[in-house]
Amino acid sequence: MTLYWDAGPAHVEGDPAGLSRALDNLLANALEHGCAPLVITGAEVAGRLRITVANGDSGRPSASNEQDPRRGHGIPTVSEVARAHGGRFALYRSDSGCVAALELPLADRFAALAA
Repeated sequence: MTLYWDAGPAHVEGDPAGLSRALDNLLANALEHGCAPLVITGAEVAGRLRITVANGDSGRPSASNEQDPRRGHGIPTVSEVARAHGGRFALYRSDSGCVAALELPLADRFAALAA
């Protein structure tokens, strides 16, 4: 796994449990359904924190949600958390792998430092 963090101290306002759930789902999906290389990036882009998780294609078929009702909720959960925090989520799949991008608005730096 490779991590590139170019966002510095990134302050995002929101529900810590929801944000944790979104990040957990992104990483879990990449580890479970993908293969190397796994690359995680964090960058500040136009007043937003953009976190991307990219992985190679494992060649394994995806698990069917019909087989286990507890599975298959990761991507919708990330989308819901992003929307609830004024952000957005995008997923791109190709033959070579997958890239998931979560963008969240950054909090006012001065207000975050004063808190």
